Amino acid sequence: MAKQERYYNILKLNKLFAISSIVFLFLLIWMFKDDYSRDWKGYQREFRLLEGELTSNFLELEKSRITALNDYKVAQQEMAAAEKSLENKRVDLQVPQKLLKSLKNEHYKIEQQLAFAKAEYDAAKYEYEEAVGKKHGDVIKTKKRLDHFNIEVKQFTLTLEDVERELNQQKKTIQDFLQEVTGAEKRIGEFTRKINIYSRRLTNIDPGSMTVGNKMADFIRDLPVLDFLNPYYKIDQIILKDITEDLNFTTVPTVDRCITCHLGIAKPEYEDAPQPFKTHPNLDLYITNKSHHPMESFGCTSCHGGRGRGTNFITTAHTPKSEEQELEWVEKYQWHEMHHWETPMFPKQYSESGCFKCHSEEIFISHAEKLNLGTNLIEKAGCFGCHIIERYKDKRLVGPDLNKIPKKISRDWTYRWIRDPKSFRHNTWMPKFFGLENNSDPESQVRTGQEIHAIIHYLYKNGKDFPLYPIPRLGNQERGEELVNSLGCLGCHLIEPEPFEETTSLQTLRRDHGPNLIGLASKTTSQWIYNWLKQPSRYFPRTKMPNLRLTDEEAADITSYLMTMSNGEFLEQSIPKLDEMVIDNIVKSFLLMMFSDFDSREKLKSMKLEDKLDYAGEKLIRLYGCFGCHNIPGFEDEKPIGTELTEEGSKPVEKLDFGLLDIKRSREAWFTQKLKHPRSFDRDKVKGDYEKLRMPDFEFSDVEVEAIVTALQGFVKTSYGIKPVRSQNRDVHMGQWLVREYNCQGCHIIENDGGAIRPTIQDWLIDQYAFTESDAEGMIIPFSPPDLNTQGDRTQPNWLFDFLKNPTSIRPNLRVRMPTFNFTDSDWSYIIKYFLFLDGEVATYESKHSVDMKSFQYLAGKELSELGACDNCHFYGTTFPKQTPDTWAPNLAMTKVRLKPEWVIQWLKNPQDIMKGTKMPAPYVPTKEDLAVPEIRESFGQGILNLEGDQDAMLRGITDFMYTIPGKTDISKEIKDYFDKNGYDFLQQEEEAEWGEWE
Repeated sequence: MAKQERYYNILKLNKLFAISSIVFLFLLIWMFKDDYSRDWKGYQREFRLLEGELTSNFLELEKSRITALNDYKVAQQEMAAAEKSLENKRVDLQVPQKLLKSLKNEHYKIEQQLAFAKAEYDAAKYEYEEAVGKKHGDVIKTKKRLDHFNIEVKQFTLTLEDVERELNQQKKTIQDFLQEVTGAEKRIGEFTRKINIYSRRLTNIDPGSMTVGNKMADFIRDLPVLDFLNPYYKIDQIILKDITEDLNFTTVPTVDRCITCHLGIAKPEYEDAPQPFKTHPNLDLYITNKSHHPMESFGCTSCHGGRGRGTNFITTAHTPKSEEQELEWVEKYQWHEMHHWETPMFPKQYSESGCFKCHSEEIFISHAEKLNLGTNLIEKAGCFGCHIIERYKDKRLVGPDLNKIPKKISRDWTYRWIRDPKSFRHNTWMPKFFGLENNSDPESQVRTGQEIHAIIHYLYKNGKDFPLYPIPRLGNQERGEELVNSLGCLGCHLIEPEPFEETTSLQTLRRDHGPNLIGLASKTTSQWIYNWLKQPSRYFPRTKMPNLRLTDEEAADITSYLMTMSNGEFLEQSIPKLDEMVIDNIVKSFLLMMFSDFDSREKLKSMKLEDKLDYAGEKLIRLYGCFGCHNIPGFEDEKPIGTELTEEGSKPVEKLDFGLLDIKRSREAWFTQKLKHPRSFDRDKVKGDYEKLRMPDFEFSDVEVEAIVTALQGFVKTSYGIKPVRSQNRDVHMGQWLVREYNCQGCHIIENDGGAIRPTIQDWLIDQYAFTESDAEGMIIPFSPPDLNTQGDRTQPNWLFDFLKNPTSIRPNLRVRMPTFNFTDSDWSYIIKYFLFLDGEVATYESKHSVDMKSFQYLAGKELSELGACDNCHFYGTTFPKQTPDTWAPNLAMTKVRLKPEWVIQWLKNPQDIMKGTKMPAPYVPTKEDLAVPEIRESFGQGILNLEGDQDAMLRGITDFMYTIPGKTDISKEIKDYFDKNGYDFLQQEEEAEWGEWE
């Protein structure tokens, strides 16, 4: 045989194969080890120890608590006595126990015989039916066989019933023997229920408490490769079928694996545990099945963002809340940003941003204070004037109307204001456009100084006339100050000449709803202020300023007071003269945007100075977007100049222009920089004068910036379609928006929030009537605008509609005056439906409450009203109360048209439950025990006695009586005439009288 030629050496190949096999074996082992050794398993092991320790502590604490209870000791003694008694009956108990065992065997035997007999019967029945119906077989023979098995089934059934009866009798006999022990065990079980739960839990989680068999099984099922057999340490996940992820070509259910590491998130006992085991805050609202946001329906990433399918700290796209935390994470977890994941987890301070994914239509989101503040700030600053935000589509502009500016303020004042608004009013919301980072150099200051001249020229040339009525009389500034402090002006306006440190909140924004009233004497004329106070809507139909229905005297007094406040330093600021050469450069810059250099020069030559100012003013107003906040002639149909922000929170970070700034590449960092330093992105860039960024500087505080960034990050395109009820009801939504837009919560408590005016009521009582601080605090609620928390339950819709359109006196001694708003009937209907919605009411019509004036119920109500002396404080039509004005309460003749009877009954039961701090006491209603005392019984009338202590009937009786009180319902004129004659000094007089009594 010829020698075979080979191009390889078999010995070398064997060696190579052996070496590679060893390497591959090593790699395989390494792969298994790496796959098995996951970070989340370490967390689960740590949590298992923590859970075991905590459960053991709970078990010991529960044991200590139970053993210290006397009732438990008594139960144990009863158990011991029952067991001793049973031991004495042990011989007697053995007889029924043996018989029971024998009967069970007999029962099983007969049960089997019956089953076989039924089977034979069914077969015989089939054969008989075949023989009769189809002639298949002998009818007589099959019938005989059927009858035989039928008798056999009946016999076995009767025998089985006898055995079952005897079986139950023996069971009852045994239960009678064990009754004492069973009862004692049940009583002890009531005490040891938690102990048993903790013990069972401990045997499942604590290896030290397991049996040897369980320990072995627990160890084996967590071994590599075998850990697919229901291991203890495993990835836990939630699949959200209703919340999907968009994968471009398809959508898939969201998968959240956060609970793989966050193991204590839904357990209240881990609120003090370290992360990642800490309990989620507010379990009544989040995570648990009983909450509004159960984890099985919402998961985690739907709110917090991040990558739900990740199982380690980095792949889940955690985001640090600060640079310090980032450095800590890098050192501790080797953290780095997960690139190309578009929805990283919100940093902790912005976690409320996720609420908008479902609540995007909500005006106010409960428990989302920072997000609510952010949306309020966006509305207050008027961001939607320059940026389209679908949420604020068609909303009213936030700035004052400039159509009639010539009659309101002077050109010089306007110039100084535009140049630097905060130099006049330190807390103005008018932002600063000039003197910022990209236009503060000397050349830019010269140019912008002339830009302001051009803008003013356009505004005043195109301004409309506004006839001003003369002030009919001289005002009294002291009376004016008292009116401003008492009528409710301070629910929307501040009078703060100097800046003050106060963290921005919803309450501070409500007090800042209207402008700070400082410096008005330097801003406008007394005649304009008077006309404005008398009828604000005459100057601007869509103004938020309501009409307080001031008399000529009141308007003149308030005008006189407001004209005492001036700002001389502001008026001393110099104004540069008009420079036509600079104006030419401005005009040419705009012309060059549309024409050639030659054509631009030619057009400029043909223009007079006024033409140049007209042209430059119009272009500059459009450039800076002034019409986004103000109504300006000629700009009624202009579109916003800024980037649309409707889905800004979804914009990829790569599409944000960071310029040349060295800041973190993230949305929150970009938003923060933009809000704090809006023009900084032009830094070190070469741009033309009108190519530069134009966003003005609002000088937001850090708290305000964080709140706005929270809102901006919530403006996303993702919407899960899970909409709260109120956002689906357009009428309710509109009503809530009107309440927000017109600052109703500046005066009223609505949804347990608001009443920003209340601290000023205390100050007014102290300053005006010399109340002590504690006494004034006790009078805040009686002299504040009413709490509207139960308005939907309280008032009849028809009455409320008429009242809102034409307010009348309800609480006679209340100085705060309900204003009149320039609303349509539809607007008022929206607000009423909103109030009805809050209290679960649907009907917008209240049927008339019928009263049987011959019933004992009505008679008892009348007697109790007389006994309680309701007329001491309440008006009965035009009949004045017997006590002094500081105790006066609403006119009860108005009850029949104003209030709902069901609410009146609840109010009478306990007024403090409905309106905490009210001076209204609950009326005395006698009980059966009271009526059983002869001395007390004699003091009551026949109506009360006939009701025999039925308190609900008596309260209904008082309500019935109130609905029959005759008299005028609107006593506003009578009240006004009284106070016009006697004044409002009753508070001070009453206070002095009380001190005299103490002396």
